[in-house]
Amino acid sequence: MADDAAFGAPYIDVDEWRTSPRRHRYLHGGFEDTHTRFSLYFPPLEDYRGRFVQFLEGGAGGHENLLASGAIEVPELADMLSMDWLFALAFDELGSYLVESNQGHFPGEGVGFNDDIQMYRASAQVARYAKDVAAGVYGEAPHHGYVWGQSGGGVRCFACIENVSDVWDGGVPEVATGLATIPIWSAQALATELLLGDNLREGADALAP
Repeated sequence: MADDAAFGAPYIDVDEWRTSPRRHRYLHGGFEDTHTRFSLYFPPLEDYRGRFVQFLEGGAGGHENLLASGAIEVPELADMLSMDWLFALAFDELGSYLVESNQGHFPGEGVGFNDDIQMYRASAQVARYAKDVAAGVYGEAPHHGYVWGQSGGGVRCFACIENVSDVWDGGVPEVATGLATIPIWSAQALATELLLGDNLREGADALAP
């Protein structure tokens, strides 16, 4: 697979086994001369079945270790926003390792939509490198990979699967809105018209302030 020339050499600065929320090998690193950072979460060999799942943070993105912290960084909503379930889905249901990155920028550095680096290229380069690491960990690279995100992460999920052909086999964009998803509005408008028909204007009037 082709590396992206915009990224320097990859490096790992943390490599350790962790027990929470599930036993896994945690790797943290980045790419030289860039703001791209990443976290990789590898299950024990007996749980691995040749796949990976990549999580894209919503909003502006910018964090590479939300899964490592166990919850989205809102302490009062920790139980509601815990991401521990994603480890169970990845390890138990899919037999996959997890990939997470800051999507090419640090927190507060733009809104996550500034350029194609933030939209999809950083995510793709992290996933490419993670495949090489997985080959070293498990003896072979994954045969399938998937990307998933909500809100801003959903928008960037669309960008990933529409612009990159050598990394992911599928994606699940959720609650994605914005300029990147304008093509889907036509389908939504058609569905609304088919469902409401002559009642469309009446419904709009009822919902108006």
